[in-house]
Amino acid sequence: MTGRHESIKKFYRRKLEEHNYVLSSVLDSLKDSRIARLELLKSGDGSEFDTVEIEPINQEVPSLIQEAFERHTWLSQHCLSDVHIVKEPVEGDVTYALLVVGYVSDGWDGFCQLVEVFDEAGRCVGAAVCKKDFVWLNQPFDGDAFPGSPPFHWAGSTFVDENASWSMEKASRVEKEGAVTRLILPWAGFT
Repeated sequence: MTGRHESIKKFYRRKLEEHNYVLSSVLDSLKDSRIARLELLKSGDGSEFDTVEIEPINQEVPSLIQEAFERHTWLSQHCLSDVHIVKEPVEGDVTYALLVVGYVSDGWDGFCQLVEVFDEAGRCVGAAVCKKDFVWLNQPFDGDAFPGSPPFHWAGSTFVDENASWSMEKASRVEKEGAVTRLILPWAGFT
């Protein structure tokens, strides 16, 4: 582990501590650094999400960062979670953080909060479940460590999975607004 990687981990640990390990608060503080997002939204008064908004990565990034966003987008279809990527300088170095927030009680680990941190080249610096006294893991999450994970692994493929809770194919309508793709799901307006 390089000294730079330790500095990056300290920066993100401090950021999590400042916000009491609540990723939505961390995201608010880093909103100007966000370069991609996937959010499960409610369009009406219902209790369930009925819309998925996807804003893809809006700049050149290492392929491992793109792959991490695609992996967590796929996992969100099974484990219902919001996914954000931020690009944040740490001591003069570019870093990327992928932040995952489970959708109420349907995320990987109930209301999960996960962070994966990468250096400028896209190498994983560490990953953690956001809670007090967390321990950095040395590899990104693949879903195995959490209940509710799909019974198979993401393989970078684009097959249509009938077991997914949402997908482009399951949307009743797809809207484009600039870079944002909005999937309107069949139950929109009925919950």
